[in-house]
Parts: sequence; structure tokens; C-alpha cells
Amino acid sequence: MRKLNLAKIRPLIRMAVEEDLGGGDITSRLLFTDGVTARANIVSREEIIVCGMTVAAEILRFYDERLTVRTFIPDGKVAHVGARLG
Repeated sequence: MRKLNLAKIRPLIRMAVEEDLGGGDITSRLLFTDGVTARANIVSREEIIVCGMTVAAEILRFYDERLTVRTFIPDGKVAHVGARLG
């Protein structure tokens, strides 16, 4: 499997995040509020080959670089129903 070059996709992520936040997106305002601590899991609803966890972590860091993202099952591995991916 080829390694993803994050430097090449960061400009696209930046554009998407700016578009999302630029208009005062209600979902983003609710999810990313100053002073709020939260925890979330990405859970597989079916058996899958994991793909995109590196990109998901990078996107979340664009919203707030203080976010900690832990990947439990890396890209390219099988995840069963109910598995916590990250």
C-alpha cells in the first residue's frame, strides 16, 4: 500500500474546512465550542477494510489542533462489526 502524502491534500482540507466554518455552519458551531471537552468514537457498522483514518484525523486537526486522534485499526486492515476504528 502506498503511503499518503498529507502535504498534497492539506490545501483541499483547508478549503473544505473554511467553507464549512465560513458561513457559520450550525453543526460545526455545536461540535466545536470553546471550553467544551468531548470524546467520540468511529465505529464500524459492518465488516470493512479500513480506509481514510489518516485523512479523518487530519481533517479533525484542522478544526482544532489541540484534538487528539487515536487510531485503533489502521488503514488497510479488516474491521469487524462494532469495532472501534478511532
